[in-house]
Amino acid sequence: MLNRSQGAVSKQIQQLEEFYGVVLFERLTSGLELTVEGRRFLGVAYELLEVVGKFESSNEQLTELTIYSPSTFALRWLLPRIERIKKAVPEIKVHVRSTHSDVTNFDENTPSLAVVRGEPSASNVVSMELLPELLTPMCSPYILDLIREKEWSLEGQNLLHASPVGEEWHAWLDQNRSRKVDGTQAIYFDTLDVAMSAAESSLGVVIGDPTMAKERLESGRLVMPYRSVVPSGQKYFLCYLERFNSNKEIQKLIRAVERSL
Repeated sequence: MLNRSQGAVSKQIQQLEEFYGVVLFERLTSGLELTVEGRRFLGVAYELLEVVGKFESSNEQLTELTIYSPSTFALRWLLPRIERIKKAVPEIKVHVRSTHSDVTNFDENTPSLAVVRGEPSASNVVSMELLPELLTPMCSPYILDLIREKEWSLEGQNLLHASPVGEEWHAWLDQNRSRKVDGTQAIYFDTLDVAMSAAESSLGVVIGDPTMAKERLESGRLVMPYRSVVPSGQKYFLCYLERFNSNKEIQKLIRAVERSL
């Protein structure tokens, strides 16, 4: 409800028409009808109101926020640091949601952060580099003995992949051409964490980032048969929508993540 009399509304319409020098409404016996210029004016008004609404929501004080992350990264990197991050922003309830995808589709109306593998190309997304992805083969001590017996050859081993096309193994082998891979077979998994569990169970040799396998490597459940650790060419980024760039809580949370690097 506008809480305005008919006369007051008519006066405001007249003032708008005089100010912009156009006729916004056609006066009919049955009432008012928007002219062509009036419809254009209405469209612009809606756009301006939407911009104002986005500005207000981007600067409103947040009470909770979700960080989206690929599942292995969430489990092996983010969650071990999450309590330290939360302590830096006690006024915000921080949720973590793991995803199977390396990318995230942001909800325009919901403030959130996302960890993605590969820098986003969208112009409305701000990204901060977290860490580069490194690659090295890892296996169980039992498989290590088999590799050692074959003079450090991967020949006959199952190569465990955490991606559908196996680009990680290709990247490592391209820089380690002396390693024989005759007779190897490929097994593909949905996530690196599942592939590492398979390697731990002596089902083959997994390729992945040793940072994501830190606990398994320190406990000896997985070992690195080779010294060669190569960059995959991919990096992990922390991202958010540009419209939340001035939000104090989001910036505070980003700084907390940055200090955890």
